[in-house]
Amino acid sequence: MIEVRPFSKITDFKDLNEFTVEHGWPPFNPLILPTIGVCVYEDDKKLCFGWLYLESSTIVAMVEWIVTNPKNTPRESLKSIKISINHLVGIAKKLGYSFIFTSAENKGLIKLYEKAGFEQTDKKMTHLVYKGD
Repeated sequence: MIEVRPFSKITDFKDLNEFTVEHGWPPFNPLILPTIGVCVYEDDKKLCFGWLYLESSTIVAMVEWIVTNPKNTPRESLKSIKISINHLVGIAKKLGYSFIFTSAENKGLIKLYEKAGFEQTDKKMTHLVYKGD
């Protein structure tokens, strides 16, 4: 049975970075992860991680950094991403956040977000980050 629990920097961070590197992405800096993160798992296998960023002065939240285990079957990835998105949206709603956004390029992931109630806005967007000095 697939379950969800809070992300733990102590027990999950190493696996998170292994997943990201295997996907060809740079490892995460632990300082950028918000306090609300989830680990979707089945038995002892971690299937997916995801996070919820909350803006403190508005009703805006962001679901972001959905990362799957590269060793998942396609079905495990699909199910765990759906569960992660729905769980994080549920948390945001319970906390009073009614405007939730995300960004995605992968067409399959975009469809999963749309099935969860997200609507497309901007297209052909380039995301940029300033990492500080």
